[in-house]
Amino acid sequence: EDDGESDSEGGGDSSEDEVDQPADASTSATLPPSEYICPITLMLMEDPVCTVDGQCYERIAIERWLRTHATSPLTGAPLESKALIPNIVMRKLCTAFAERLEAAAT
Repeated sequence: EDDGESDSEGGGDSSEDEVDQPADASTSATLPPSEYICPITLMLMEDPVCTVDGQCYERIAIERWLRTHATSPLTGAPLESKALIPNIVMRKLCTAFAERLEAAAT
């Protein structure tokens, strides 16, 4: 009988979780996805670029880093090149997120 009750309670917990999810979703709607955040500045990226290892950073932050380092700020691994590739898709995603956030605030 206890097993049956805990199964019912588990089902109840699941529906409570489902009720909580929209609240969590609305809270998370004000926080950018972690992929939109520069790992150096910890801010929403405005001009994201990728290093040769595929990691994305805010351009100004990674340019500053690369002036004195030849390694990835995330992994510490040597970078084969200091070339930076604009991440246009990420820029559009970050811009759209910032615009939605601004529109919701007004």
